[in-house]
Amino acid sequence: MNTELSEDEFYALVDANLPYQRPSVVHALIRIGTRYSTNMAFVVLNELCRPPFSLLAEPETLLGYVKVWDEVFDHPLKPDLINLARLHIAKKWSVLMRRFR
Repeated sequence: MNTELSEDEFYALVDANLPYQRPSVVHALIRIGTRYSTNMAFVVLNELCRPPFSLLAEPETLLGYVKVWDEVFDHPLKPDLINLARLHIAKKWSVLMRRFR
């Protein structure tokens, strides 16, 4: 994988386009994204918990990807972001909405 992409190119690569059914590729993209910048790390996490409706990704698979993200990224907001990602994957919309009122 080319790690010499610009942030814009990396964003275009992962935006609504993660290969959820290919764990090794997703793991690599998580690691690359978290090395680029905080912004790209957040973009990757967002994509991990929002697979396209056309893809039947198992919540356990998505949670596994979030765990990898958690293991390779450090930031003061990480605990809250991990909790929100888990709620989003579990489709706990009412809990998510209460967090932002």
